[in-house]
Amino acid sequence: MTDETTAEPTEQQPGSEAGHGADDKTDDRAVDKGDTAAAGAPPPGTPPDGFEELAALCERLVGFDDTLHVHHVDGWLTAMAAGPVRPPTEQWLELLFGDTFERTFADPADRTQALEVLQRRLRLLHGALDAEALQGRPDDLRLDPFFDDWSDEDRHRLVEEGHASAEEAAALQPGALWADGVLDGLDDLADLWQLPQDDDSFSETFAGIVDQVSALSVGPADEGWKQFLERYHGGRAPERDDLLTNACFAVQDLRLLLLDHGPKPETRRVAPQPGRNDPCPCGSGKKYKRCHGAGT
Repeated sequence: MTDETTAEPTEQQPGSEAGHGADDKTDDRAVDKGDTAAAGAPPPGTPPDGFEELAALCERLVGFDDTLHVHHVDGWLTAMAAGPVRPPTEQWLELLFGDTFERTFADPADRTQALEVLQRRLRLLHGALDAEALQGRPDDLRLDPFFDDWSDEDRHRLVEEGHASAEEAAALQPGALWADGVLDGLDDLADLWQLPQDDDSFSETFAGIVDQVSALSVGPADEGWKQFLERYHGGRAPERDDLLTNACFAVQDLRLLLLDHGPKPETRRVAPQPGRNDPCPCGSGKKYKRCHGAGT
């Protein structure tokens, strides 16, 4: 696709009209957004999610790199928030933006303000993916992504204006750009997270989670879409809102999975201390209590 940002989609929230059918494997956990305030949402009267300020930031980034739209960036940040460890700020800025962030926000004050916007969104995402809350109420939908919402008119306009082929436009379903951001984030951060390589149970669970996110970015004509429907939905296409909800629950499950299987801190080995009447290990010939052990 040559310019996927020309026709900017609107934002869609998960579970807005989700109906969970009994004839498929749609995640039937409850859509309960009541805990989002406890997850770090700002006070009443302020934007609850920072969409406008993040969208304004990304609009400037798109001038240098047209893939860095708000939905992709939010997806990438969501992947990082789900991880077991967060890399240092300068490292994840480079992983996500390359040199585009530095080129766009070259002025130090401007850079500081832009970084604060990203960090505010990260704090909200971390709050939504709080491990204790997820474990305590696993049936609550806490994640509130910045989903893109493509209409038939949007897709038709992209094709008419030559920005996408008919097949590329058909793949632009609600949540597709956000899902691509999540998947890119998982790829970029995998080495840092040191995911298990020889754990079949982990690999199977991880692959199933990725499938639920990937389903948002697969076009209806793709062979992968047909395989997804056969594997998870008995060959029948679920409602799009169900797919969006499933992807959110999948990311919540991913958070707990990665915390269980993330990198473990190295064991600190402390050399045994000599007894007070033993020779001091410094070689002085004195007893330890008369030498380096004095006062201990």
